[in-house]
Amino acid sequence: STMAEPTTASASLADLSNRIVELETKSWNIPPKLLPDLQPTLTPTALSQMSRARSAVIGANCTSAVWKFVPSDYYTYGLEKRCQTLGATNVFQLTKSVLFENVKCDATDCSDRTNSRYYLVVVQYEAEIN
Repeated sequence: STMAEPTTASASLADLSNRIVELETKSWNIPPKLLPDLQPTLTPTALSQMSRARSAVIGANCTSAVWKFVPSDYYTYGLEKRCQTLGATNVFQLTKSVLFENVKCDATDCSDRTNSRYYLVVVQYEAEIN
């Protein structure tokens, strides 16, 4: 009976781990077909970062945000296939974003928009930055 205990404990741990991943998958609305591709990336650190990002969006009262999980090869797709994957109507709805850090910022909060620590610039793929 002592030989059966490690197997039972291992099986229970594996079952528990699978159940946690299943719950996290449901809570993040991850499509089941993407799970095998994403599962190695669903580390506690990644989940914490995703949670922080989602909390920030909710805290900013942004009610129109939609979170999408895409296959790992998404960035190899052409713009039309990206539209289909994301459910966008056309390529003009696709954007790219760049986060800039203002390393000379001396403010401790974000009350002054002209002296913020971070700036997020969002641009349409079909637009140009001058």
